[in-house]
Amino acid sequence: MRRFLSFAGIIVVCTALALVAVGAGLANNSVFLPGNLFFPVQDSVEQLHTSFIATHEDQFNELMKLAYRRYDNLMALKGTPDESAGIAAFSVAIDRLLISYSEFNTTDSQLPAALQAVQNLLQRADKLLESIKAESGVDTARLGALEIKLHSLHLILDRADKSPKSVLQAVAPTASASSANINNVFHLISTLTPGSIPVSPHIVYFPPGSAGALHKFFPLTGKHASIDCQSCHPTGQYAGTAKECVACHEKVLPANHFPGACSLCHTADGWKPAHFDHTAAAANDCQTCHLKDRPVGHFSGQCSLCHATNAWKPAHFDHKGVTSCTSCHESNRPANHFPGDCSACHSTSAWKPANFNHTAAGATDCQNCHTKDRPANHYNGQCSACHNTSAWKPASFNHSAAGATDCQNCHTKDKPANHYNGQCSLCHNTSAWKPANFNHAAAGVTSCAGCHEAQRPVGHFSGDCSACHTTNAWTPANFNHAAASATDCQSCHTKDKPAGHYDGQCSLCHNTSAWKPANFNHAAVGATDCQSCHTKDKPAGHYNGQCSLCHSTSAWKPANFNHAAVGATDCQSCHARPSPHFDGQCSQCHNTSSWSSISLNFDHSFPTNHGNANGNCSTCHPSLSSAWTCYGCHNQNDMVTHHNEKNISNIDGRCLECHPTGRNP
Repeated sequence: MRRFLSFAGIIVVCTALALVAVGAGLANNSVFLPGNLFFPVQDSVEQLHTSFIATHEDQFNELMKLAYRRYDNLMALKGTPDESAGIAAFSVAIDRLLISYSEFNTTDSQLPAALQAVQNLLQRADKLLESIKAESGVDTARLGALEIKLHSLHLILDRADKSPKSVLQAVAPTASASSANINNVFHLISTLTPGSIPVSPHIVYFPPGSAGALHKFFPLTGKHASIDCQSCHPTGQYAGTAKECVACHEKVLPANHFPGACSLCHTADGWKPAHFDHTAAAANDCQTCHLKDRPVGHFSGQCSLCHATNAWKPAHFDHKGVTSCTSCHESNRPANHFPGDCSACHSTSAWKPANFNHTAAGATDCQNCHTKDRPANHYNGQCSACHNTSAWKPASFNHSAAGATDCQNCHTKDKPANHYNGQCSLCHNTSAWKPANFNHAAAGVTSCAGCHEAQRPVGHFSGDCSACHTTNAWTPANFNHAAASATDCQSCHTKDKPAGHYDGQCSLCHNTSAWKPANFNHAAVGATDCQSCHTKDKPAGHYNGQCSLCHSTSAWKPANFNHAAVGATDCQSCHARPSPHFDGQCSQCHNTSSWSSISLNFDHSFPTNHGNANGNCSTCHPSLSSAWTCYGCHNQNDMVTHHNEKNISNIDGRCLECHPTGRNP
C-alpha cells in the first residue's frame, strides 16, 4: 500500500510537471487561434501563468503582451469565419489590461510608460477596426461593442486627471480593482453617463455608433456634417437644442424673407442653389410673395398661369378661355397695325412667325392695309393682282386678268434712253424682260435706221441695215452687194486698203465673200508696168527690168528669165561670180537654163588634154582666170636655160608664139 501511494505520488508529480511544462509552452507560444477547440484551454493556461508572476509591473507587461497577441490573432483571422471569435478574444484582453493598468499608483515610475503603451495599442486597434468595418458579413454586434469600448477608453485615458484609480472610480464609484471582474468592466464602461466622471464641464463626444453620434433625430449632412458640435451646443448642453433652422440662421435671414422653414428652399449643402417647394408649402397665391416682381402693365392674374415654379422663363400663358387678345396686348400693337384680333395673324406661342388669314378675316381690299407698303409709282390696283398672301415675293402680275394692254402705262420708267417707243409687248413677254424678241413684221418696221441709227459704227454703210443683217442679231452679217448695186468698192472699203495698196476697185482682186483668197487680173486692167506695184517686192540687187520677164502673174515662183528676149549678153552685170572663178562671161561656160550644166562655148585652140592637164583648167589657169602659165608643169629655169642655149631669149609669157598647139615648133 505504501509502495502504491509512493508510486501514485510520483505519477501525480510527473503529470503536474508535464502540465506545467505544456502550460508554459502554450503561454509562451499561443499556438491556437480564437475559434479553435483548444483555444479556451490555452487562454486558461495563459491566465494561470500570469497569476504566478510576482510583481505587478511584470504582470502588466505580460497582459500587454497577451493583448498584442490577440491583436495579431485578429489580424490573422480578418475576413475568415473565426473573425467574430477573434473580436471577442481581443475585447477580453483589453478588459484584463485595463484592470491591471488601474492598479498603478500615481507615484509609480512606470505609469507614464504603461499609459503610452495602452494608448499605442488603442491607436493600432482603431485602424484595424476601420479595415474590418469595410468588409461584408461582419459580426456588427461584437464589432460595435468593441468600437464603443475603445472610444470610451480613449476619452477616459485622455483626461487631465491621469490617476489609474480614477479609471474604475469614474466608471463606478463603488468598484475597485479587486472587486471588479472581467465580465463587468465592459458593462460599466458602456453605461458611462455624463455625471459619472468628476471633471469640469466640457464637450463630451458621443461614442461611435451611439444614438448621439448617429444623430438620427437631425441628420448631419452637407455643411452640417463639417461643423463642430460646439456650433450648436456651445455650453455642452445637448437636451433642448431647437431643431428649427431659424434658431441658428435667423441672423442671416434677409428682410421680408419667406417666413417658413429654410428647408423648403435650401439644402444642407449651401444656401444656393435654392429651390422653393411650392407644393410642400401649400403656396398657391403667387402674388403674396411675387407682387414686387411683376412688371408694369403685367397680367394681373396668378403667376402660375404663365410661369413654372423653377424659373420665370420660359413662360407659357394658357390662353384657353381668353377670347379677346386686345385686353392684354393692346400696348403691343404697332402704329397703323391691323385693328382686328391678334389671333388673325399670331399664335399663342410667339408673335413671330405671323400669318394673316386673309380668307378668315374677309380681307379682299389689299390697299386698306398695304398702301404704305406700295413703292412710289407702283401699280395702283389690288395687291392680289401680283402677290399672294404668303409673301410679297415672288410676285407675278396677271396682265390678262387685269386687262393690262397699255404697257407704257406702267413701264415707261423701265424703258432705257432712246428705246423703242412702241408697246413693250412687241418685244417682251409678261414673265420677264429677257429674253426679248422684236417682231419687225408685226410692227410694220421697214426702215432700220429709224431705231438703229445710234448703233451704226462710224463710217459704216449708210444704207439700210437689212442689206447685211437679219432681225435676229447683228452677227453674222452678210452684205448683198448685188442687191445694193454696190459697184464702187472704194466708197466703203478705202479704210480697209493697206498702205501702198493697188488703188483700183477691190473687185479686181477680191470677191464679196471675203478678202482672201484674192486674185488680180493683170490682163483685165492692162497692167504691164510691173514695177509700178511690185518695186517693194524686189529683193536688193535684183534685176531692175519688168517682173514679167521672169515671173508669171500667178506667183513669184517658179521664175524664168528670157535672156534672148531682153538681149542680155553681159552676164556679169547680173551674176556675181564665186571667188576664185573664171573671169570671162558666164555664157562661155553656162547656158541660160541652169548653172549646173557647163559647156565651153569659147575658142580654146590649145589642147585641154596637153601634158598632165587632162582637161583640168586649173593646171594652166591656177587663178581660174584668163591668165595662164606653162610653169605649172615645166620648170621655168630649165626652160630659160634651154632656150638661151638656142639663142632664144625673153620667152616669159610667149610660149604660144612658138607652141600654139603645145608641140615643138
